Amino acid sequence: MPKETAQQIIAAKATELNNKAVESLFSKPEGGSSSDVVSAISQLSRAIFLVPIEPSYYIYRAEAYLLVSDFESAIANFKKAQELLPPRRADLKKTQSHLKLQAPARKMTTGASLVDDEADLFFSESKFQESTAISSSSAWFNMRLRRVYFTFGQILLDQRRLHESLRYLKLSRDLGMNPSSVYLRMYHYLLYCCLNDTDQALELLYNLIHNHPTQVDLYILRAKLYSELGHCDLVSMDLRKVVQIRPDHPEVRQLMEYVIWTAIKYKNKASQEILKGQLDVAIFFLNHALELDPYDWITLLKRGVIFSEMGHHDSALGDLTGVLERDDRDKARDGEVKSYISSVYNKQGIDFFITGRPFEAIQTFNKALEYSDKEAVIFKNLADCYWKLNDDKSREKALVRAYQLDFSDTESREKLADLYFRRGERAIFAGEYPYGIIELSKAIDLNKLPRFLFERARVYALMEHHDLARVDLLALLALEPGHREAHAMLDQLTVGIPLDNLKPFPPQKRVLKGPFDTTGNARKVKDCKLPLEVPHSKYGKPNTCIK
Repeated sequence: MPKETAQQIIAAKATELNNKAVESLFSKPEGGSSSDVVSAISQLSRAIFLVPIEPSYYIYRAEAYLLVSDFESAIANFKKAQELLPPRRADLKKTQSHLKLQAPARKMTTGASLVDDEADLFFSESKFQESTAISSSSAWFNMRLRRVYFTFGQILLDQRRLHESLRYLKLSRDLGMNPSSVYLRMYHYLLYCCLNDTDQALELLYNLIHNHPTQVDLYILRAKLYSELGHCDLVSMDLRKVVQIRPDHPEVRQLMEYVIWTAIKYKNKASQEILKGQLDVAIFFLNHALELDPYDWITLLKRGVIFSEMGHHDSALGDLTGVLERDDRDKARDGEVKSYISSVYNKQGIDFFITGRPFEAIQTFNKALEYSDKEAVIFKNLADCYWKLNDDKSREKALVRAYQLDFSDTESREKLADLYFRRGERAIFAGEYPYGIIELSKAIDLNKLPRFLFERARVYALMEHHDLARVDLLALLALEPGHREAHAMLDQLTVGIPLDNLKPFPPQKRVLKGPFDTTGNARKVKDCKLPLEVPHSKYGKPNTCIK
């Protein structure tokens, strides 16, 4: 009797400790804190010390160990609990012996060579599902353990404990984790990759992705493999595929940070090469940066500007127009981007003009104006194209617009004045003096050159507008005092003697006109040999030379 009472007391105490531990573990919906879990483990350990043959205590302690990520202790407790179930243990041994007899030889379908144990890892059939002798409790243990094995194998993989990870992944397969599952295979492949068998791992991964193109974890695995090999651009490609399929995948963030930091390094190197003047090398680094981060519109803008500086107009236009197509761009900088595009089209138009293709140049300059119509230089270049084609009207419009945009632009003002002058010359040559005067006046208003003033003065003189002609000539001489032709024309247009310096006439001797002198005597006639008719005197006879 005392012995039974002692056993009952011990069992009751163990049960009390177990109940407290279970309450602290599972009473709260969000789970207990870490201190609660540690306390529960301590209580369960005391209960196991009191009653070491109770399997439920080991199960609860295993669950508690899982809460603190102590997978090895959890596995040990699950195994101990399974051993304390004799029927389940016998069924498990029976099943394992049955599976060992049924394991056939298999060949790999991918062409890669593996040893038999490794081949079985990839292509064995579900051992757990082949067993029909396992009871429900044993099945629960197997399902619980295979998940723990699989999770622990992944953790060991991340810790680079490769051989241990491989062992636990095999155990998860043996307890019913479907070995044909993509999720189990891909971790095996990564293990072989980390064991210096990268070619085989990549080949198998490519085959799997081809057969299962929507399995996100396959792309994650291959991205990890590429990151180990240093192929950051390939990592970025796989990540973009993952984001399309499942953007909230928990491993995307870590891999994306790796890609972004690598892209930043490339951008910094590109900036250094730009400062050195090595634009080709800068383009090389910017290309890699954009492969890793294709949504970075600022880097795309920078590459477009460098292409423009290098004279690669098509590439520059592709990048710069691509910036305007990005929805995530800073729209406040659209004016700046359009200015760059207009500048590229302007440079391209100049190349067309230099190579003798004025029509293509005109089309290109018009495209430039579509992005920025406030640049006077584009209108001047367009005017030069029209000059090449003898299109005065279009040239005039372009030059007028250029002058309106910048009234201080001497070049456009002089070109426009020259255009009006030549047009006026042609009109004068054709005899259209009034129209010629109008065009010459436009030229003089823009640029008061001596030759412009002289030409208009000449036309005024032909039209007998002498006063207007003299005004132009005087203005011309004020600009160029030594202009001989202006002086000559001004002399011709001057009528009468200049009266400004006129003085009184000197005294004159009084002379009578007639045949008698002042005394009344007849004048003596002097021989005159000039047969000139002279006016008759008042006496009716011709006057003669009288001495």
